[in-house]
Amino acid sequence: MRWDRSLKAHRRSAAATPQIPPGVANQYIDLGNRFLEAKRFQRAIVCYRRAIRLDGRRHEPWYNLGIAWERLNRPDRAEAAYRQALAATPGDPASSYNLGNILLDRACPREAIDVFRRGLTSDDSDPALWNNLGIALHERGDLRGALAAYSRATRCRPEFHVAWSNLAQVAEEQGDFRLAGEAWDHALHLRPLPTYRFLRASLLARCGRRPEAAVEIESVLREAPDLRGLLPVYPELESLL
Repeated sequence: MRWDRSLKAHRRSAAATPQIPPGVANQYIDLGNRFLEAKRFQRAIVCYRRAIRLDGRRHEPWYNLGIAWERLNRPDRAEAAYRQALAATPGDPASSYNLGNILLDRACPREAIDVFRRGLTSDDSDPALWNNLGIALHERGDLRGALAAYSRATRCRPEFHVAWSNLAQVAEEQGDFRLAGEAWDHALHLRPLPTYRFLRASLLARCGRRPEAAVEIESVLREAPDLRGLLPVYPELESLL
């Protein structure tokens, strides 16, 4: 998942041009923000780069430059911009989140874990950071750490259905079917997605509640027949049909 990346102003540690009034850089940032909102990403990039040349100490143009590059499907450029944003404001939660996600996409969970944790030192109540820390830990095979991170995400934001679904899946992997069932109940109460119902049916079948699982999976496949392609991966469900 990705944050709704709001535009934030911070500082960057680099040499500024003392002859240039700060307001000039601000004007380029504001103009870049308007271009970003209008989805004119190349123009936004030009504005942010000009702001950076005028005042390289600022966090905001680096951060928003990263957003613009992501929107243009250039994660390499976005990664470089987010790293500069974090050099300006170490541990900034938004930059940490976005950089960590890029690292996850590049199959670099170990570095993503470090980035997410640094973001949490700045704001340990951020549910999205906790959730994605859980994803990175899960990918590294640290099920206990992932469980703790997902649990923390749900405590920070009880209505965070994605974190509840992730918690359910890692709890099931650990063999804690009771916790997995409770987590699925929360996720489905918040968002009754067919995918969630499919996975909960799998849990029911694994718990020996096959009649309930059969009713649920038949209902799910009527609603979302495309999920039938997942059945070979879930033999406990395929055998019910």
